[in-house]
Amino acid sequence: MSKLHFKSVALAIGTFLALLFVLCLIYGLLFHESAMHDAWQTLLPSFRCG
Repeated sequence: MSKLHFKSVALAIGTFLALLFVLCLIYGLLFHESAMHDAWQTLLPSFRCG
């Protein structure tokens, strides 16, 4: 069994998280009425918008 290389794993995780972030931004721009507002209110009890 070969060892995992730190740079390869870090690059893969970083790329995955960057793509996920971009997808979340696109989703928020397309569906801004219902996007993440409810999720933020659930996760962050003191979250208020407006």
